[in-house]
Amino acid sequence: QWHKIYCGTTNNPIKTNLEMAVSAMVSGSGPLVWPRLPLVPGMTDDLENLSAWAEYLGNLGLRWITILPYHDHGAGKRLWLGDMPEKQPKIRIPDADDMARAKAVFQERGIDVYEAGEETFPNIVSLHRQKREGVHLHLSSYVNRHRYEFDIR
Repeated sequence: QWHKIYCGTTNNPIKTNLEMAVSAMVSGSGPLVWPRLPLVPGMTDDLENLSAWAEYLGNLGLRWITILPYHDHGAGKRLWLGDMPEKQPKIRIPDADDMARAKAVFQERGIDVYEAGEETFPNIVSLHRQKREGVHLHLSSYVNRHRYEFDIR
């Protein structure tokens, strides 16, 4: 609901693209897919939303996610573009307790949770291998202009 209010459309195109990317990853024709979810207090941080995303990602077979805490670094740009501060919702920055609650929702469903900068791609592939025994995947991904190749058996 919040996505439609603030972005003007549903998140269905995002989900469709994610499903196609995961399918390509699993078939070996696409890169490693790493979902990132912004945690925006009062919008994306409620238990219903987090649980729905955890279930959705789990059903896709994804076992990792990065949760990004909301920040207000774009406030100056909005002013520059002519948005008046009184038109913008007052959003607080998530604290450590908010992040811990969000992480717990995903972890309870077997999804490893990272914050920005904590991601370790080779470790994720190793975890994925352990959780998906019998599945062979060949993943290619570029991270900071370096190509990583992974075989998961």
